[in-house]
Amino acid sequence: MNNPSSLRLSCDRKTRFYKTQKNTLGLLPGPEGSCPGATTGEGGCWNKEGNRKLETCYVTRCISCYPGVKKILTDNTILLKDADDTTKLSLLNTTVDELQTQNVKYNRPDANYYRLHWSGDIFNESYANAIAESIRQHPNTNFWGYTRSLFAVPRLCRGLSNLSLYISVDKQNIKEGTKCYEQFKDKGIKLAYLAPTVDISIPGVNFVSCPVDSDKMELEGACAKCKLCLRTDKQTHIHFKTT
Repeated sequence: MNNPSSLRLSCDRKTRFYKTQKNTLGLLPGPEGSCPGATTGEGGCWNKEGNRKLETCYVTRCISCYPGVKKILTDNTILLKDADDTTKLSLLNTTVDELQTQNVKYNRPDANYYRLHWSGDIFNESYANAIAESIRQHPNTNFWGYTRSLFAVPRLCRGLSNLSLYISVDKQNIKEGTKCYEQFKDKGIKLAYLAPTVDISIPGVNFVSCPVDSDKMELEGACAKCKLCLRTDKQTHIHFKTT
């Protein structure tokens, strides 16, 4: 089979605004995939505790249940990592254009939202720069995402009013993540805390639980209904419940 020449968007039940919409991109998770900021140890996103066969990251369960998903994530990751700076930008721009074409086809101008990475993360500075430039070139598309790649934060804080960005933290990286947040909070950066409960206290930060995790909302289309993470005009910090 020939190597893919374009990235493949995913149809995520939580993020999509309508049933067939593909509005998010997935890459391989973990430190050997696309997540240099993945954390191990108790409470980490890439930890194996007790008799667990899989890492705590929810994507590992998805890959285990749906083998076809791993191929998509693998192909996307290889394609981006092998690309030069110009090609990275071109690949990303094509996915945003694809999203916009979908929304025109289904007459859904309200659905012009793109989540950065339902799986995986920003793996290097070149990729961070390409993401920032693609967002800048699509001012009518609303982007949101979560990252543990702290080196990418200053690159994504440069006048991108259509991006809602969260630093993803847990017990293992809370110190580094909070320090980065304090440095860039005046640029609109927010925190997303992943843990069974909100068991930390950060001055000036109040976490709101994801309504799906607190059983207040069904998974299907939850992000479109809630929009807390998607808003760029409000600094809402989010708690995602882990098990």
